[in-house]
Amino acid sequence: MGRSFKEGKIPHTETTVKLISAVTERWLPISGWDYEIGKPKTMRRAVPAGSVYFFEIVKGVFEPEKLWLKSVCKDEQDINDGFGLVIFGKW
Repeated sequence: MGRSFKEGKIPHTETTVKLISAVTERWLPISGWDYEIGKPKTMRRAVPAGSVYFFEIVKGVFEPEKLWLKSVCKDEQDINDGFGLVIFGKW
């Protein structure tokens, strides 16, 4: 039996891709203190820097220069905090 791989759109584009493979270490815990409400922030899991993902383009056009060192996060605060920065390349 073959494995089923997840498909999705690259954020901020109309390009649909299918995940083929990933090279990554274990997730990293990210937390902190929320000074506005005076409580700890919820712990989140982050992908370590240097992780590599291999995708197959299912639909659309690959334009790496449009997302070069841009964040693929959806949340505005995550973008402002520098999460989700990517470097795209062609294999």
